[in-house]
Amino acid sequence: MNMRKTPLAASLGAAFLLACGWAAAVPMMSAPVTPTAQVKTALMAQLAVRRANLGLDANHGFAVSAQHPGVQGTQVVRASHTYKDVPVFGSESVVVVDAGGRIVSESVSDRRRRLGKGASDKLDAAASDFSVKPSISTKAAIDAAIASVAQGATHVTPASAELIIYPVMKTERVPSALNKPETELNALDLQEVVDHCELAYLVRTRMVVGGKSLYHDTVVSAQDGHIIDQWNMLQTVIGVGNSQYSGEVPISTSLVNGSYQMLDPERGKAAPSAPWPSRMPTTAARPARCTPTIPTTGATASSSSRAAAPPTVTARPPP
Repeated sequence: MNMRKTPLAASLGAAFLLACGWAAAVPMMSAPVTPTAQVKTALMAQLAVRRANLGLDANHGFAVSAQHPGVQGTQVVRASHTYKDVPVFGSESVVVVDAGGRIVSESVSDRRRRLGKGASDKLDAAASDFSVKPSISTKAAIDAAIASVAQGATHVTPASAELIIYPVMKTERVPSALNKPETELNALDLQEVVDHCELAYLVRTRMVVGGKSLYHDTVVSAQDGHIIDQWNMLQTVIGVGNSQYSGEVPISTSLVNGSYQMLDPERGKAAPSAPWPSRMPTTAARPARCTPTIPTTGATASSSSRAAAPPTVTARPPP
């Protein structure tokens, strides 16, 4: 049987081939690579200039944690923010550099600006000369973290402790919502800001007790050993959806093919929405379902006031 091509079919076929050819021509990002000394030196110099332009003092620095080959000869570099050589938890820059090592773009998660004596440092006098000298040892911090989880557990891997500066966050209204009635507030009217910073240890414990896995990350005060924060790293607990109108809502989470599928049976019954951007890979196309690698979704506008929002992954999983 002979099939005759219509002009429309021919044009659609050509468009499909062009789209496939374009997609094949764009290289995908590969696995992380070890940053070269030359790239690190050039990058640190450029970031130092940007740091000064932001009004941050010389105690602020950067530590390259990962580097990925980018497209068209670029490199994608992840640099943690540091203060007096101690990493600031959840604060980092992701920069794209060209083949010559020049910064093309920078994406910043910034929680460091209230430390130090620079023009942008806005906390009290204690924070302007923030001490990074701990009063307790790493062993004491690990013991405190283990005691807060379970006694007599068997370690799957040895516990570890890293000295960090931990920004304690608080929620406040954005300027445009300062005079908005409480009953009319939604998630877009609120923002998280740094309330204060604490010197702490990030303690990672991976234990088993009575056949139950206890995998936790615990933030322990480096001054007196009290528990500042703690969360479950198993990723098998109920996820948290930060919806625009409903606040935090629980979302069932299950491991499917290496990623965590989050299903919301009560909300998300609106019409399908367009795909949303995310720092972590997802396969979701509806507010009712998402598959981030950590079970927390973000707060953005939705076509339904009851729908849980698309997945913008936070710095850590829910406690």
